[in-house]
Amino acid sequence: MLSDLKIRALKPKEKSYTVRDGRGLYLEVTPKGSKLWRIRIWQNGREIKRSLGRYPDVSLREARLKRDEILLARDKGVNILASPNKLETFQEIALDWYSRKMEGVRSDNHAARVLSRLQRYVFPAIGHKHINEIRPPEI
Repeated sequence: MLSDLKIRALKPKEKSYTVRDGRGLYLEVTPKGSKLWRIRIWQNGREIKRSLGRYPDVSLREARLKRDEILLARDKGVNILASPNKLETFQEIALDWYSRKMEGVRSDNHAARVLSRLQRYVFPAIGHKHINEIRPPEI
């Protein structure tokens, strides 16, 4: 089982690697030092992998809660493949996009600027809204 102390001590290596927490939850550490929460579970004989967000934006506690929600949904018979992500608010979707897109960026300054602008200008205005509630004039 992981702890915040163990997670903070993880260092990047030449290739991405994973560290398991339990019940399908693991942390992927990229060569750039990003730490990304992922879950790997099985449903109806199929392997399902999902991204749960970036550490520390998604804490260990939050990642475990998300994992438990997904496992509970699976156990209740909900088809997890039908809704691949439990991302609902604009902020959740934007942070998921950021964690994937900024991983390959050469300049750490650029990645920091993008995140800073999202946090200062976008999230206060529409970050809390469900993605289906946002209309073009708000953008």
